[in-house]
Amino acid sequence: MQAIRLRIFVHDFIRRAMGGADTPASRREIVRRFREVHRHVPCAHQPAELLIVAEAILTSPVAGPVVELGCYLGGSTAKLSLACRHTGRRLIVCDSFEGLPAPEADDEVHRVLTGRVKRYEVGAYRGTLETVRENVRRWGAIECCEFVPGLYEETLPKLDVAPAVVFEDADLIRSGRTVFEHLWPRMPEGAKLFTHEASVDTFTRAVFDPVWWHKTLGECPPMLYGAGYGFGQHAVNLGWCQKR
Repeated sequence: MQAIRLRIFVHDFIRRAMGGADTPASRREIVRRFREVHRHVPCAHQPAELLIVAEAILTSPVAGPVVELGCYLGGSTAKLSLACRHTGRRLIVCDSFEGLPAPEADDEVHRVLTGRVKRYEVGAYRGTLETVRENVRRWGAIECCEFVPGLYEETLPKLDVAPAVVFEDADLIRSGRTVFEHLWPRMPEGAKLFTHEASVDTFTRAVFDPVWWHKTLGECPPMLYGAGYGFGQHAVNLGWCQKR
């Protein structure tokens, strides 16, 4: 059943081509290349999730680069780079390239609304910069990529960009808050931020906490579409919000 849903989703993804350079043929090629990446690089996401992010890149009227936060072994990076090449955008890849930092007490165990429990430990999801570069070189568009190694609290304050699309897969509350603190104010109106933690109740409650937002950013948190349940069984962890 899930395979049938994915085929329907892919069919609709191709059918929604906007015209110009974004044609059904170009989207079929993106689907083909994404499947190739997924076969050869271990990925921590479902195939449809990155197609949803790719469609936002292909159709965004907002100028600016794409920023990825948390790339694991580079599967998502390779896919995003292909969408960036198609639209002439830069892809800025931010990761420690040493795995997760040591989780604080409120980040060691997270609860998903389905009842599943996720446990994080230092070094999890580690992919070296050399590994990520090689996977993107082989399966993506390395020429579109700029790699920013280091912890977010060290690199994001110095990252002078106004991203059109952000893809955050940072896992930890501390990291997610750092992403919003430093990137959200720089995003132009209409820009979209995707999170891969939409199904993690403990993460979304903390990162989208109104008290934290008012204290840190001086505004209400945005609406998180997909909160709790993602976008169905083919994209269970993905949610997004838009800068208004």
